[in-house]
Amino acid sequence: MNEGRCVKCGSCLRVCPVLNDPTGTQFPGPRTVGVDAPRFLEKNNIGQNALRCTMCHACEWACPSGITLTRSMLMLRSGISQERLPGHRRMIENVSASDVR
Repeated sequence: MNEGRCVKCGSCLRVCPVLNDPTGTQFPGPRTVGVDAPRFLEKNNIGQNALRCTMCHACEWACPSGITLTRSMLMLRSGISQERLPGHRRMIENVSASDVR
């Protein structure tokens, strides 16, 4: 991972469509979730916030340090226990059941 290169410039925060959502979505921002959380916080506590990320890559394109924030979000998402995500589990089961080839 390359989170250690973060210079805390805020470029990712300015371009994040979820953070700038006028409905007031409770998303602490790509830097907090993708950079600070994996280094300083318990990953299970921040994982739910990683689910709010749209994976649009805008934060990565804006980052002058080239930090792969989207990959960090994916890693946090993968650490969330499936028992805590019944809606996601049901969605995966539905997609698997309607496997069209």
